[in-house]
Amino acid sequence: VTPVAPSRQGATGVPAGYRAVTDPAGFSVTVPTDSVRSTDGKRVYYETPDKSFFFGLLADDSVGTSPLDVERFANAGGPDLNPGYRDGKVTSTKHGGHAAALREYTWDGDSETAGPAHVFELSWEEGGRSYSIWVEGPLAEIDDTKRHFDTAVDSFTVRH
Repeated sequence: VTPVAPSRQGATGVPAGYRAVTDPAGFSVTVPTDSVRSTDGKRVYYETPDKSFFFGLLADDSVGTSPLDVERFANAGGPDLNPGYRDGKVTSTKHGGHAAALREYTWDGDSETAGPAHVFELSWEEGGRSYSIWVEGPLAEIDDTKRHFDTAVDSFTVRH
């Protein structure tokens, strides 16, 4: 996954406007500076205070189904979970040398966001675990959403 546009990096190597976090769930990632962490016990989230950009991670031990099949299944079920689900596409790719799948789609957004939202999601298996990273943001700010996604994916590391 490559960034949309180069971003200037600070002295720490972290792009301006971002911060590197070492999450208690066993991973490190770079997220927008003002993002606030939350969890539902299964997933970890970082969301900007205005709720416009949303990073999510799901990591679990359920491996065996290829990332491509996982994302194809999710894409097929998208209309049932996300009102106004549209423009869904799934692409086979690689992440860190591992088979991966990229899913991208638009939906109507939830009640806390301003209008339609666009989502980028990457799934892969690594070290006997499956991972899914997604970033959601306003459809009108798709370039920023893609930049946040690329920054998160490019910086994501599992702590063993």
